[in-house]
Parts: sequence; structure tokens; C-alpha cells
Amino acid sequence: MPLFTQNTAFSYKNSTPTILIPPSPFNLIFSLTCGQIFGWKQINQGFLGLIQNNPFFLEQKGDTLALLNLGGSPLEIDPLQKQLSHFFRWDDDLKKILRSWRKDPLLSKTAAHFPGLRLIRQDPWDCLVKFLLSICSNIPKIEKTLIRLSQGAESIISVPFQDPKTKRCFETQLPVIPSPSVIASIKEEKLRSTGMGFRASYLKECSKQILQGFPLNSLKQKSYSSAKKELMELPGIGEKVADCVLLFSLDHPEAFPVDVWMQKILERYYFHGKSKTPKYLSEWGRSHFGNFAGYVQQYLYHFSRSCLKS
Repeated sequence: MPLFTQNTAFSYKNSTPTILIPPSPFNLIFSLTCGQIFGWKQINQGFLGLIQNNPFFLEQKGDTLALLNLGGSPLEIDPLQKQLSHFFRWDDDLKKILRSWRKDPLLSKTAAHFPGLRLIRQDPWDCLVKFLLSICSNIPKIEKTLIRLSQGAESIISVPFQDPKTKRCFETQLPVIPSPSVIASIKEEKLRSTGMGFRASYLKECSKQILQGFPLNSLKQKSYSSAKKELMELPGIGEKVADCVLLFSLDHPEAFPVDVWMQKILERYYFHGKSKTPKYLSEWGRSHFGNFAGYVQQYLYHFSRSCLKS
């Protein structure tokens, strides 16, 4: 059996991938394309991206995950398994979470559509920057801004690869989020020139507050309400961005971000079409769906964007 599927457009220095067996259920494509993370490049059925700023190429085939470490010497299997387990939240009992949805027709439907979609545990600073840039934006624009920001800070990683069929060589750039100290040192006009516009002032001020001691990482240890309150003291961080950062990087799986897609699907299926505010829906979602409301949110969000026409 080949290590990668036959249509993989990827070859890297004749490297041999490491094969891991993730816990079931797990689906790489659903997890990386559901809107919770930015900066990963899909190459046919595989993905090129950064984990802890180290470049990897990943491809799933059935129950196995083939992985190439492109950042230097190969990692030993146990540390690699631990790193991937942390990143893809393999420590969550997803089977148990999905079983708890059986009495809800809509959730059962979303679970059937996207089996194995898992939340991703991102770096808090990376996640904050990316979702701050998502304000009033869209995924293509966010991706372009991240590339320009990384280029301007000279923190971008270029990865060469080769189509094994045509032997044609390509190169892709993976954005590395600059540190708070680097961003704080960049003039606001230069930040604006990356395409982030008005978000530049928010990002610069957030960087300064992190440098002054804002306890971003320690919010993992605080209650959801306390962590959200502190996070929203940062410039530009509103309800939705705060919930995204809490859910995708700070180990608060009860967080329930609500944007226009979520508002639409919740009003349609749970409130008989009656209008509700995003803040109301976020609080309702946490209360109604419980400790892992964030999984419900991500499945409904992906279902809304992928399957609903109106």
C-alpha cells in the first residue's frame, strides 16, 4: 500500500513519511477546512501547514495519517504522536460527545455529514491575531493578509515540493505570526499596508498589552466567564472573537461563537425563525448544549456554510 494516495501532488527530498493511527473518529479534511484555522494549504487530499511553527505535510488514508516533518531532523514517534494529539485534540472523547447528540435531529444530521471533525488546539497568540484579522473580512482576504504580514516581518516559511507525476517543482509560503514584540515595533501604516486596514491599530495595541503583561496563556486556567471578560478588555476583541480564541486555543470547549452563519441556522432550527441577538444565542448555546457546546457550534457552522442554500 502506498504511503500517500496516488494523486498526491507532493514530494519532498525523497523523504519517508511517518505513519500514525489517530483515535476514531478523526477526519483531517473536515477538521482543517471548517473555518476554525487559517494558513493551511490543501494539495489534493493532503495539507501543508505549521504546527508550533514547524512545517508539516499531512495526508489521511483510511484510519492512518501519513506525516512528513519538513522542518529539519525527523521527530521521534512518541513526541510526534503527543504533538499531533495536542493539536488535533485527540484527547477529547469525540465518540461520547457525538452520542450525546442522538436526540437532536439536526445535530445527528451534522454528525453524519462530517464524521471525525475535531476542534483544533491552536497557539493562543496565533489564534488571537488570526481572528482579530477576521473582523469584517473573509477567508481569502485573511489568508492574503497573513502572508503579507509574515513577509513584512521576514518570518515567512517557504516550502518547496514537487508533483510526483509531472516532476514540476512548486514553492508555497506558510505565514508565521510575528511575536508581540515584533508587531509592536512595526509602524501602523506598514501594518495597514498588508490589507488589514483598521484592524492594524487593534493588533498593535494588543501586542503592546501582551508585552506589558496581559496574561493570555493563563486564561486557560480561569473560568469561561472570567477568561472572556479579561479577553474582551483587549482592543478590538468583541464577543465573537473572544469566543473563537477561547474555543480554538484556550481550552474552553464550552465557548459558543455566533456569527451570521450561526445566527441563521440557530434561528431557523431552534427558534422557529424568530430573530435573536448573537449575544443571546451564544449564551443560550452554552446553556443548552453544555460543556462541549463548542463542538456543536463547529459542526453547525460547517453544516450551515456547506449544506444550506438559504
